[in-house]
Amino acid sequence: MQRLATLVMIVGVTIAGVTILGLPLAAYAVDVGKTPGTVFKDCDTCPEMVVIPPGSFTQGRDGRDVMDPARYEGPVHDVTIGYSFAVGKTEV
Repeated sequence: MQRLATLVMIVGVTIAGVTILGLPLAAYAVDVGKTPGTVFKDCDTCPEMVVIPPGSFTQGRDGRDVMDPARYEGPVHDVTIGYSFAVGKTEV
């Protein structure tokens, strides 16, 4: 559970663009070692987790959105996560 909690923290902080010791936090990430799509639990009372594969997505909004673009949601840019990670299967 500690390893998974650390990985989730690393992913969250990495997405925020924070660095430690001058290296991107992604350099410290460890692959969860399970096949993408696998559902698992670290313990009997732990939440179900699902493995997400490495990949890319577009983040941000531009002025052409139907909704008003929020001041802090731009610019549109591509984000790549080069390792798999796990997230909770259900919302909190």
